[in-house]
Amino acid sequence: GLIEQAGAGPLIFAASNDFAGTLLVSTGSVNVRGWLPAITTHVAAAGTLGGSGTLAGALVADGRVQPGEGSIAQFTIVNWAMLSGTLEISLDPTGHDQLRVLGDATLGGTLAVTATNGLAFAGGQSFTVLTAAAISGTFTNVVLPALGGGMAWAVDYQPAAVVLAVSEPVTVTLSAPDAAAAETGDAGLLRVSRSGLTNAPLTVALGYAGDASNGVDVALLPDSVAFAAGQTVTDLVVTAVADALSEGAELLQAFVLPATNHLITPPGTAVVAIADTPVDDWRHNWFG
Repeated sequence: GLIEQAGAGPLIFAASNDFAGTLLVSTGSVNVRGWLPAITTHVAAAGTLGGSGTLAGALVADGRVQPGEGSIAQFTIVNWAMLSGTLEISLDPTGHDQLRVLGDATLGGTLAVTATNGLAFAGGQSFTVLTAAAISGTFTNVVLPALGGGMAWAVDYQPAAVVLAVSEPVTVTLSAPDAAAAETGDAGLLRVSRSGLTNAPLTVALGYAGDASNGVDVALLPDSVAFAAGQTVTDLVVTAVADALSEGAELLQAFVLPATNHLITPPGTAVVAIADTPVDDWRHNWFG
């Protein structure tokens, strides 16, 4: 036999059912909350299949598949599943949706993931959104919630699972391994380093303050540094400019500018002291 859902409203299988024919979701939605022994379920492009129950047969999904009905749930397919439409997964602080296929799963289409109820992501989190006896293919498109603090998503296609993982955040540190420079030729050193996810390029913006002016009292330092993939350290040489002025010691303060693609190790600043020449320093001390 055949049951076709072709209306706008939902068709709900609220409890276990003995229908063992073909279920066609042409338009609208079907929610399965119990056991449904349909031999094959076909979700057309304009249809939606959801619920927290079990389909005993196979699933061909050209439309939307939504575990749960507005709440976190696991939806089970006993036989095989072919996904070429959209698998919609919700993550929230209490858990996450999951599609469980006891047979083989063939992937395609879109994986669309949303975060609800104020879920805050942290490095090291992982979410198993699909399991199967064996998985072939990958999702053509993956839509994931935005992450801050330099964290990034990784989609791990395992032999029997699809796992979403949140990387540890990128953290940027600014230090001064050599915090003294002088107009006599002694150079100072600023160091920008990063930790966490380092397998991608990263640009870090810098600013400068203090009574030593960048480009005037010291040779011009860049307003950003670029890390290549895998690179973790960049050094900036601070070269004092001999200007024949009696200024006394001056301070150059460098700082990391905030950005959404990285965190900053407090305080995010470093200071290099710029010493005058001995003659100019004597003039400053005695005559101002």
